Amino acid sequence: MGPWLPGDELYERFTKGWRERPEKLEASVLTVNYDPGRGVKYLGSGLIVAGIFTMFYIRAYFFGPRNHLGVS
Repeated sequence: MGPWLPGDELYERFTKGWRERPEKLEASVLTVNYDPGRGVKYLGSGLIVAGIFTMFYIRAYFFGPRNHLGVS
């Protein structure tokens, strides 16, 4: 947020009592949120990854090298 310059209301409020005042004042804001559905999202992502690995191994099982001579 900002920048606030000397003469702005917020600049004067925040720098009140400072010996050396900067030529401009800026602020950053950190927000925190709570997402109750995050577990469902991660579960779905895990299922997709598990499905990809399962399809990889099933394809290797079904379409792997075969003995075409009929000899065991």
